Amino acid sequence: MLLGYCPQFDALHDEMTPTEHLYFYSRLKGVREHLIERSSLELLESLGVYDYKDTPTRALSGGNKRKVSLAIALVGDPHVLLLDEPSAGMDPLARRELWKSLRKIAEKRSVVLTTHHLEEVESLAHRVAIMVDGSLRCIGTLQHLKSKFGQGAYEVELKCDSEAHFAAFATAAEREKGAVVAERHGQRGIVTFAGVKLSAIFAFVAERRAALGIQDVAVNQTSIEQVFLRISKEKEASELANAGGDDEAREDGAHNL
Repeated sequence: MLLGYCPQFDALHDEMTPTEHLYFYSRLKGVREHLIERSSLELLESLGVYDYKDTPTRALSGGNKRKVSLAIALVGDPHVLLLDEPSAGMDPLARRELWKSLRKIAEKRSVVLTTHHLEEVESLAHRVAIMVDGSLRCIGTLQHLKSKFGQGAYEVELKCDSEAHFAAFATAAEREKGAVVAERHGQRGIVTFAGVKLSAIFAFVAERRAALGIQDVAVNQTSIEQVFLRISKEKEASELANAGGDDEAREDGAHNL
């Protein structure tokens, strides 16, 4: 079995149970008859739906239906697994349980996963491809994309003892390190440092901690969500520039006539 596929929308029969679905697809894929029962029950147990093995799928929750669809994709132990929004419709707890299962699944095969949940990308992906309006914009490891499109940026989230002290920190960061204030909420805020070593950021904060009453500090690397937003903005800017060029070309043509 070379390929398994889990569609975005569950292709399940309402009156069939999860067990019956797996038996049906096992026979379609040519799984040996004496292996079907054991392999089907093992799949349902590994994905946490064993207790519902004899329940008609119409009575299952949306999350359990997604798990059954994933189990169907795994029938026959395929070498490559294609998953289209596998965690759609799941609550946060069920989604994280699914992620645990997917990590184990990925140990034995290649998994191609599409998702709109960027935290899912952070948690599961080894390589990431970002598409904007159906066009592939970049591909690489998480760290490569963060370094390239995040420009090696770090976010410093901090709380000072007063709004004035946070403003003083932000001003010093902008002047001395070329930082940018991403968010500001009174005495709290987020300041982004690009092209600055992590050690230099910690030193910069430590030097001002007492004078500016800095109470809480958290330093994070650029998230994949920010990478996606930047790529989207670059595409929009490129389209606007091209549209402007086309308008100029039409005007030149009119003048030549």
